[in-house]
Amino acid sequence: MYAARTPPPLIFLHRPFTLDRKRVPRGANVLSSHVGFDEVLTTGWNEALAERLGLYTGEDAVCIQGYKGDPDRRIGLVATFRTPTNLGQVSDRIKREFGQWDAVYGADVESEAEMAQPVTVVAIMNAFHPEEVQRVSEAALSKGWISDINQGDSIVYLTGQAREPGLLAAQEKKMKVFCVGHRSCEEWGIRFIASELRREFPMVDVCEVYEDEEPREPRKPKPDLKRSVPSSSANLPEQKRRQ
Repeated sequence: MYAARTPPPLIFLHRPFTLDRKRVPRGANVLSSHVGFDEVLTTGWNEALAERLGLYTGEDAVCIQGYKGDPDRRIGLVATFRTPTNLGQVSDRIKREFGQWDAVYGADVESEAEMAQPVTVVAIMNAFHPEEVQRVSEAALSKGWISDINQGDSIVYLTGQAREPGLLAAQEKKMKVFCVGHRSCEEWGIRFIASELRREFPMVDVCEVYEDEEPREPRKPKPDLKRSVPSSSANLPEQKRRQ
C-alpha cells in the first residue's frame, strides 16, 4: 500500500508585493488580493463586520463608491442599527472585533454620560478625507437618518488610520470617530477568512500568520544610454584626437 500524499499548501496573501517565490514550498499555490480584500474585508463595504456590529446590511445600507479614479470601487458602508444602541455599546462592539483602537475623537470613552448617548448611524469607511466625511453626511441625510447635514452627533465614523483633514471635517460635523489602526483592519479580514475556512472545511488545517511586511529594495535607476556611451570623438582627450 502507498501512503497518501499530503496535498501542497494553498497560501493566501493580502500583500504579495515582496513575495520571494523561492521561499514558497514547491507545488504550493499562492493566491493574493489587495484592493479586493481592502474593499470587503477591512473598514469598507464590509457586510460581515456590519452585521457583527448590529447594523442593517444589503439594500438597507448605503454604499459609498468611487475612489482614486475608480468609480466602481466600494470604500464604505453607511447603515443604521437593527435595535436602539448607545455610544457605549458601539464602543464595546468595536473593541470586541478589533481588540483595541488607536484613538477615539469627539467622545470621552471614560464618561458614562457620553457613552449613554444614542447612536443612529455608523459609517464603516476605508478612506478618511473631507470628501468622504461629506459623502457620509449626504448618505445619512438622503435616508432621513439625520435632519441636518452639518449635525453628525449621532454618527460614528469607523476607520483605520486617522487623517488630520478628515478628522477636522468630522469634528466640524460633531461626528464620533473611532480609528482602529491600519494593520488591525487587515488582521480582522485575515481572521475572518480563517474562521470561514475552518467552518466550511473542518478537516483542513488553517494557519494564520501575522508578520511585518519586509521593506522593498529601492529600484535601481535605469542606465542613461546617452551618457554611458560616448557619442563622438569630442569626449576623447586632446592628445588622442591629434593622433
